[in-house]
Amino acid sequence: MSRTSEKLIRDAETARKALAKLSDALLVDLVRRAGTRATSEPKDTIVSRGKGTHSDPTMNSVIRKMSGKEISDPVWDSVRDIAIMLNDVALLCQSIDNRVRFITETEERVKESTIVHCQACGREVAGTVKDRIRSGYCQSCYAAWTRTGRTYRMAFEVAMRQKLQDKSQNP
Repeated sequence: MSRTSEKLIRDAETARKALAKLSDALLVDLVRRAGTRATSEPKDTIVSRGKGTHSDPTMNSVIRKMSGKEISDPVWDSVRDIAIMLNDVALLCQSIDNRVRFITETEERVKESTIVHCQACGREVAGTVKDRIRSGYCQSCYAAWTRTGRTYRMAFEVAMRQKLQDKSQNP
C-alpha cells in the first residue's frame, strides 16, 4: 500500500469518526440549546415606560450592536459554526461521490466524454448537449441562425450543409 493510499484511508477514517458522533438527537439538542442568542440588558438601561409605549426588541438589538455591548454567547456561535461546517462537508462529500462515480461507473464516464457534432455543419462541438441556448449548434452556426431570425431549424440546417458542400466543391 502506498503512502498516498494510507493517507486517504486515514483521512476518510477521521471523517467517519467525527461524523459518527453527530447523531440526529445530538444535532436537535444543539439546535435547541442555541435557539436564540443570549441577550441581557443591563439594569441601568431598562427604563420604566410610560403608558401607551411599546417594547421594540429590534431597535434594542440595533442600539446594542451599535454601542458595541454585544454579549458573548459561545454556544450559539459554536452551533452556527457547526452548521456552516456541516454544509461545507455535505457539499464536499457530494463532490467526492460524483468523482468516485465518474471513475467507477463507465456509464457516467461515457456520458461525460461524448463527442457532439453541430447539427448544422457537422463540426465537433463541446458542451452543446447541456447548453440549452445554442441547442446543438456550434458558435458560428448559432450566430448565423440568429442572424437569419431563427428560422425553421431544418431549413437552416439544410441551407448550411448546402453552403458547406458548395464551398468544398468550389474552393
